[in-house]
Amino acid sequence: MMTLLPPAGLALNRHYKAKYSSLLQAAGYTLVTDPMGWMRYVPPGGRLSGHGNPFAGEHRGGCAGFGCG
Repeated sequence: MMTLLPPAGLALNRHYKAKYSSLLQAAGYTLVTDPMGWMRYVPPGGRLSGHGNPFAGEHRGGCAGFGCG
């Protein structure tokens, strides 16, 4: 009985991945490889995290450094 568990788990995992990858692709997401080699789905017009400065163009009022007072 225990020898049937790994093949059944692999089949279920393959089915799960196929189902959700087709859903994401139908929604416009694209499959890309991140710098670590993992496959990721990126939303339309999106990009992987870590590209560029996430705070660029953001202005926070007030004092930005030490010695403010």
